[in-house]
Amino acid sequence: MEKKVKILLVEDDVATRKLERMILERNKYSVKEAPEAETALGMLESEVVDILIVDILMPGMSGLELLAKVRENPLTQNVPVILCSASADQEKVKEALSLGISGYILKPIVAKDFIQKVVKSETQILPILKDPSGTIYRLGLKSNEFRDLIQIMIDDGKKKLKNIGRQIEVGDLEDFNQFCHDIASSANNFGAMALQNAAEEASAMMHKCEGEFSGKYMFNLRTQMERLKEASFTIS
Repeated sequence: MEKKVKILLVEDDVATRKLERMILERNKYSVKEAPEAETALGMLESEVVDILIVDILMPGMSGLELLAKVRENPLTQNVPVILCSASADQEKVKEALSLGISGYILKPIVAKDFIQKVVKSETQILPILKDPSGTIYRLGLKSNEFRDLIQIMIDDGKKKLKNIGRQIEVGDLEDFNQFCHDIASSANNFGAMALQNAAEEASAMMHKCEGEFSGKYMFNLRTQMERLKEASFTIS
């Protein structure tokens, strides 16, 4: 089974949110919902999504304010964001473009155009496994050998992260930094781009991290390892 792209819908109007969900699910996307920006930020603390679709005008924090926070966070700064609005206000469009968006959907929604913007945004997602057939050929392996090696990398990574977690609790980040370097190198060997990127970002941010934020990087690494495990099952 092909791995579904995970999308978070952020829309305060329940009927519009359900409409967008129906369109996406009929096109085989995995969808979660948030009724406002604050809820979306909380969800992004505890799970990884591939694309955000955000309404601009919402009570409380606006879609543009949410976009700014997403771009400020190293863990979400590269997530493709599509903004939706009933207004063609050029100033808002300019502000959105300055913050980096992958698409702008003008309401009323046209299903075909809506999906086209999402498909275009998919090109900006780092692949979990890049060209597995080419990687298997490059490494001179059989498919089952490739899957087994990925599983070994993941199992070893999880075991090490569990031990490192105890050190992070007392402020010792040295082993975590070494782990990030090692797992990035292994992921690069196997074309596991999303895991490699997560490890490199964590390593680059170590000197700025406190315990709580280091924990978020650990969560991101575990999540990417789980997604890699699921993706490896699709290799034939």
